[in-house]
Amino acid sequence: MAPMTQTHDTTATSTATLELQVVFKTAKDSSSGISPDEVRSAFAEARFSKVPLYTVRLDEDGVGYTEIPDSIGIAKDNGRVLNVVSPGYAIHQYEQSLLDPAQELLQVADGDAYIQAYGLTNWGGRAFISVGLTEPVVLGGYDIINPYAFLSGSGDGSWATTQRIGNFRMFCTNQLTSFQRSRAAVKIRHTSKSVDRLPLINATLIGLITEASELRTIGERLMSTPFTERQLLSVHSRLTPEPEATGENKAACTRWQNRRDELLQCYRFDPRVSPLKGSAWGAYQAFSTLNIHGGNVRRNRDARTVEMVASGKIATYDHKVLRLIESS
Repeated sequence: MAPMTQTHDTTATSTATLELQVVFKTAKDSSSGISPDEVRSAFAEARFSKVPLYTVRLDEDGVGYTEIPDSIGIAKDNGRVLNVVSPGYAIHQYEQSLLDPAQELLQVADGDAYIQAYGLTNWGGRAFISVGLTEPVVLGGYDIINPYAFLSGSGDGSWATTQRIGNFRMFCTNQLTSFQRSRAAVKIRHTSKSVDRLPLINATLIGLITEASELRTIGERLMSTPFTERQLLSVHSRLTPEPEATGENKAACTRWQNRRDELLQCYRFDPRVSPLKGSAWGAYQAFSTLNIHGGNVRRNRDARTVEMVASGKIATYDHKVLRLIESS
C-alpha cells in the first residue's frame, strides 16, 4: 500500500471567543503525527483552579461582599470563571487526564500509533486528543478506516473525562463507533475521588490495538453482504418510525419524508457512499454520512462533531443502525 501523505490542518479562532482550535493530521508514518510537546504547550494555556464566589451586599456599613456557601467557581489561569460547581468537584487537568494516557498508549504501541488530533473548545473549557494507528485497515481494496482512541474531558465541568474507541473513515471523515460496544467508552466523572481513577483509562486504551483486527473482520463481512434499497428504507423506518400525517403531525411527517429522501439520495449518488451501494457496509455509511455531515449547523461543524463523539451520540446512533442492518 502506498504511503498516505494527506495532511489537514485547521485552526478556527475568533478575537472574542475560542470556538474551536484543532490541528488534524493523517499520515502513514508516525513521524508526521503531532508531538506530545505541542499538545502539552496548548493545554498549558488552559489550566483551572477553584475560586470562591461572592455576592454583593449593601447594609449600614456600606457596600461589601459575602462569600456564597456550598458553591465554588472553576476559573482559568486568566481569572475567567467558566462554571459554578459544588465544593466536592475535582478538577482534571488536561495534561494528567488526557495527555498522559495518550502518551502511555504511544509507548505501548511502540511506533504503531501517533497523535492525529487535539483540540480546545468552549474557551478552553473542553479538550480532546485523538490517537490513531499508523497502519489503517483497508476494506475492499480502497476504503481506508483508521481505528482511533478519542480522549475528551473538561475543565469547566460540562464533560466527564472519557475515553472512546472508534474508527475514522478517511474518504469522508466519518467518525464511526467501535464495533465492540463493551470497548466503546470509559467515563470518569469529576467526583472528589475521581483523580485516583484516572489511571484506569490507561489500561483500557490497549483495546485500540485489537480494534483493527475486529474492524477488518466485521467490515469485510458487511461489504460482502448484499443490501437493497428496500432494506435501507426499512432500516430508516425502524430507526425513526414515520409519524401519522394528521393535524400538527403533518410538519413532522414532511420532515421524516425529507430525511428519507436525503438518505436515499446519499446512498445512490453521494461519492462518499455510492461506490459501496448494494452492500450492508454502504448502507451503514449512508446513515453515518448523513448523521455527521447532513443538516444545518449554526456554528462550527467540526466543534459539533467533536461534541457528538465525546458525548457518545455517534456511538449510540451507530450501534442502533448496525443492529438494524444486521437484523434485516
